[in-house]
Amino acid sequence: AAPGEATPEGMRRAELEAGIARWTPRVSARSVVRSLEQSARFGIACSIPEDPWWPPGLADLGPCAPLALWSRGDARRIAGLVGSAAIVGSRSATDYGRDVAFELAGGLVDRGVAIVSGGAYGIDEAAHRATLAGEGLTAAVLAGGLDRFYPAGHEELFRRIAAVGVLLAEVPCGVPPTGFRFLQRNRLIAALSAATVVVEAGSR
Repeated sequence: AAPGEATPEGMRRAELEAGIARWTPRVSARSVVRSLEQSARFGIACSIPEDPWWPPGLADLGPCAPLALWSRGDARRIAGLVGSAAIVGSRSATDYGRDVAFELAGGLVDRGVAIVSGGAYGIDEAAHRATLAGEGLTAAVLAGGLDRFYPAGHEELFRRIAAVGVLLAEVPCGVPPTGFRFLQRNRLIAALSAATVVVEAGSR
């Protein structure tokens, strides 16, 4: 390089240092402590791949697999999701769609299959409620931290799931369920289960 001209290595180092300088103020030990305090308050546990109940299907996600799973309810129930079915679909489902989801989930529960879904209104709700009615195992994978239920209108449903099944999230307490996290959550629903059924949804 000519005198005074930046080398590629020097430019990369400068970009790295600039990036670290931008992100350092966002790293707060207090936020981590607050998240752990919330977890203890609500009985939320953190599982890692070394735990015996860690879902083997998550390995299919490769480098996109979560580093940990937060759970509300007995974390050991996660082991029961092996061979489960995911039943998902539209939030603005038709009565017919909800009926199909309910009957499908109920039939699978009668055959000993656990049900995984996302806890949303519509198809997800029908699948969870059918599983609870059949006294089966269900898991709701949420997009935000498990200290704040979303949608809030499903608080009673989520409490029932936590009592006999398990609520799961890959983000800790205090993390809001922003839009892109719903897409991230969907990959977990698919990887946790042996099959995914989209009962009713728009073409998008």
